[in-house]
Amino acid sequence: MNWLNWKELIPENIAQAFCRTIFHSLWEGALLAIAGGIVILLTRKFSSSIRYNLLTILFFLFIITVSFTFYRELDSGSSYAFIATFQSSNYFSPVGTHSAVISDKTLKVMEVISNYLNTHAFMVTAIWLVVFSFRFFSLLANIGTSYRIRKRGIYFPDQLWQKKINQLSRHLGISQQVQLLESKLARVPVVVGFFKPVILFPFSLLSNLPVQQVEAVLLHELAHIKRRDLFVNLLQHLAEIVFFFNPAVIWISSQIRNERENCCDDIALAQLHNKTPFIRALVAFQEFNLDKASYAVGFPGKSNHLLNRVLRIVNNNNKTLTNMEKILLATGLVAVGLVTITFTQAENAKSKLFAPSAIGQNIQQSPAIPPPPVKTDSVPEANNKSKTVQKTSFLFSKDGKSYRGRRIDGKVTELYVDGQKIPDSKLGDFQKIFEDIDLDMKQKARDVAEKQEDLKVQNEAMAAERLALKNQIEAAARANVEVQTQQAEQYAKQAKEYIKAVSELKSRQDDLVKIQQEIQVAQVKEYLSRIQSQSPIIVNGITYVPEAKLAPPVPPTVVALPSVSNNDPISSIIRDLKMAGIIADDVTISFTLNSSKLIVNGTTQSSSVHKKFADKYIHGSKDHIIYSASRNSVRSDVYIQ
Repeated sequence: MNWLNWKELIPENIAQAFCRTIFHSLWEGALLAIAGGIVILLTRKFSSSIRYNLLTILFFLFIITVSFTFYRELDSGSSYAFIATFQSSNYFSPVGTHSAVISDKTLKVMEVISNYLNTHAFMVTAIWLVVFSFRFFSLLANIGTSYRIRKRGIYFPDQLWQKKINQLSRHLGISQQVQLLESKLARVPVVVGFFKPVILFPFSLLSNLPVQQVEAVLLHELAHIKRRDLFVNLLQHLAEIVFFFNPAVIWISSQIRNERENCCDDIALAQLHNKTPFIRALVAFQEFNLDKASYAVGFPGKSNHLLNRVLRIVNNNNKTLTNMEKILLATGLVAVGLVTITFTQAENAKSKLFAPSAIGQNIQQSPAIPPPPVKTDSVPEANNKSKTVQKTSFLFSKDGKSYRGRRIDGKVTELYVDGQKIPDSKLGDFQKIFEDIDLDMKQKARDVAEKQEDLKVQNEAMAAERLALKNQIEAAARANVEVQTQQAEQYAKQAKEYIKAVSELKSRQDDLVKIQQEIQVAQVKEYLSRIQSQSPIIVNGITYVPEAKLAPPVPPTVVALPSVSNNDPISSIIRDLKMAGIIADDVTISFTLNSSKLIVNGTTQSSSVHKKFADKYIHGSKDHIIYSASRNSVRSDVYIQ
């Protein structure tokens, strides 16, 4: 489709009105952002629902205002409406006055902007339509995805959870039926469906999370359903698609989303009466918050908003503007004040300058003839370079008649009365009217000059106040940075002290454990030496140890015994049996180990346990180790090739 086809599809008046509406929506959006910033600053101690309602009202007032702007531009039917406000009081521009120069420059700027918008209206409209279509179809795709995950990969949870969600719905006053489903596609808990809402819960998390955390999540999602946030959220997305070029709309919409989550948090906390499960649920679900439908409302929210939500719940304090947002708000307020004062002073000066009492008649602009912008030309004469010719266009109404024409050096050279041209021979009859107006205008011009001088002084004072305000903001920002730096240094110092204390405590614990192990090892060695000091008796290949005369020491409490040599396999086997948990002590014990079995205290051990001990201690088929000990006797038989 070429450019000519675009012009055939879109009427010219609609394209031009739409283009001018886009231009107006920029400064209207700036006013919206300023109003939203003021609301956020003034309602820091208010409830989240009040902040949400005020921001939402401002958002929809902006949409209504832009709609009215488009209707006004479309109804005007020409580019005159774009600069009509600036021309309405300029029915006449006196020669040589400063007010005429200011008015002329303002009208020229507005005329240039209007001409540019009208000339490029089709291009601007076409670009907007392409971006709008792409974003709109992306939104439709997201909505379709949300409804697909409602039908695919879903499972019905236990009936106890459905009863639980019905009970929570009754507590919140929700009359409609809300269904709970587990989904393999949903990464976080999310609500889908406008008329039949469904809460999709990530699969298997119902059984893996504590019951209080699951209740906190369900209460948050039910709060979205109770407040009908899905509908408002969808309208926000549509507005963001239409005004994708307006940063003020995007910012105020994000603030509304933040306050919406805060409202649902408050509803859930009011039912739980405990902040801890809710905060833990927020943190637990954040790691799953990867992909979810943009038009749906999910539990954790955006990652950069999670910390603010947790801090708000812990500190019971609403989020305020950042330092950069405060600077932008202050700058916007100063700009609006300067523009308001400038236009107010200019309007007062013009109203006094062209008051009916000043010219003795009720002079008003004729609606029948659109007033062209006043043009004043200074053309040097050919014979005298120092002398200039003042050419002035005029348009005004007097005594019910419309006068339009041109003057050169104060003399009427062209005149139309009610649209009819006056012959040159009769122009002198009208000269007296303009001479009377000129005398009065010169006096009014001096008054205007004085007013403008006062306005200049006021502007300088406001500039000084703006500079002082900027210095205060910068000083506050620096003080805030210094406080945060001091706090960070204090936290770092406390962390170092804590690490040092932990290290010292661990060192002491290691020393105590080492001393205890040394004592226990010494006791074991002493006990073994006493046993081995007894002279054994060998009868028919069987070794008998006489009854120990010394009572064994208190069994050591440590599990790890000192290593023994290959000449003492019994102590090694006893140590391994303790480490394997087969025996608890070595005071009363008996075991038999050979190539085919392992019997400990009369119990035959499993093949795996036997294999582990046989591989370590038995080398031949005839090898065997037999040991028996009680409080009165010790018997051992060791044969290893």
